[in-house]
Amino acid sequence: MSDGTMPEITNPVGFILGEDPSVYQVDYIPQSSIASFHDLPRFSHSNDFSLLFSSDPDDVRDYSLGLLFLAVFIISFFVVWGFILLLFKCIGPTHLGILSG
Repeated sequence: MSDGTMPEITNPVGFILGEDPSVYQVDYIPQSSIASFHDLPRFSHSNDFSLLFSSDPDDVRDYSLGLLFLAVFIISFFVVWGFILLLFKCIGPTHLGILSG
């Protein structure tokens, strides 16, 4: 080691993850919020995450369009909410009372 050379690693998996396989071989149980997000409607587009890394451009496009629907839905919800708040603020407290902020 004092000569600046790297030590020889005979078992790279054991070197990175440790020698005890029980440490990294635990079954993954998703939380309910993750399962709910997975079940959101995607309008016949795939919800298979591995398609995002596929070499087939049609598979990547299919998964991306499914995500795009969800993003547009969330953004449109907040845009409508912001527009309503702005409208209430412009109308003023004399007509709307506490709704105008």
